[in-house]
Amino acid sequence: MVREVLDTLRKPGQGVAEGDGSPSAGTSSVCIPGPAGPTGHSGVVIEIMYLRVDESGRWHYRCAAEQLPMRTDPERAARHLTGLDDADGSTTAVLHSTSWRYDPAGHVVLTYAVLPDPDPTAPVKSLPGLAIARGHHHTRPAPAAIGPENVAAHAIRHLAWLAGTDPVVAAALGEDGTIRRALADVCPDPAGQLSS
Repeated sequence: MVREVLDTLRKPGQGVAEGDGSPSAGTSSVCIPGPAGPTGHSGVVIEIMYLRVDESGRWHYRCAAEQLPMRTDPERAARHLTGLDDADGSTTAVLHSTSWRYDPAGHVVLTYAVLPDPDPTAPVKSLPGLAIARGHHHTRPAPAAIGPENVAAHAIRHLAWLAGTDPVVAAALGEDGTIRRALADVCPDPAGQLSS
């Protein structure tokens, strides 16, 4: 059912965005489709941050997003979008929900990170650092602007925290020495947590 419903979203101009995270015509931020979708769609967008790290420890990302149809489990939709819905258990890729935010186009955006990127040949953007977007007032926590690099950085820091606290995630991510070393160099606290 999820596959059939998501396939209907793939019509040109209807709730599909994929790329390097750069805003394109008609999008309001990161890689989000335009205004809240046609009838039958929730106001929720599933955003996938595909992450990879090279041998030098430099992080890279790409993203894709689709509007979530009504009464569709976001996790099932994320597994479908990443190709992990048919995973036979041999993959070490981790799929995890890492954040949510409101988009001015009228969506609630649920971000899922997948590491490593299941398509290592797809074009990606490099992350110059792991900058987190922060709000500027204690009663207005939403940042004024969130770029794709901020969403990817948040996801990486969250996965680093999980690698140290969740045995299932740690086992999967620990299989790849490059990923294990790169995550060890990232702040292991929950993304955005302030040090005391």
